[in-house]
Amino acid sequence: MNAALAGMAMLAVTLPHMAVSGVTMPLQEQPVRLAEAPARGLRFEIFLRLERGMSEGELLARAGEPDRETVDAVTRNGGDHKIVKTWTYLPTRSDPFVTTIQLTGGRISGIQRERQF
Repeated sequence: MNAALAGMAMLAVTLPHMAVSGVTMPLQEQPVRLAEAPARGLRFEIFLRLERGMSEGELLARAGEPDRETVDAVTRNGGDHKIVKTWTYLPTRSDPFVTTIQLTGGRISGIQRERQF
């Protein structure tokens, strides 16, 4: 399942009309429930190998896909536009920490790790 969809509990699907054998019928909005993927977390050994300035590709290779990803902003520095993202690795039973990594322009700009349980 796509990481962007993994955190969604419900998705509303709206299709305005459906044509069946030349007949057009309006469709009603129907909720679709998506199974939430279990948290993968981020082991401490991997957390220790992350550092500011590391590329998004290297982060992905070391830590894998995040449990959640958000695009927070697009910053403008002179003529350059930089995307600011937050990757979140959720706690698991074996590793009860939330790890939050901020990426600015494709590079790690901040790392936080907090105990949850």
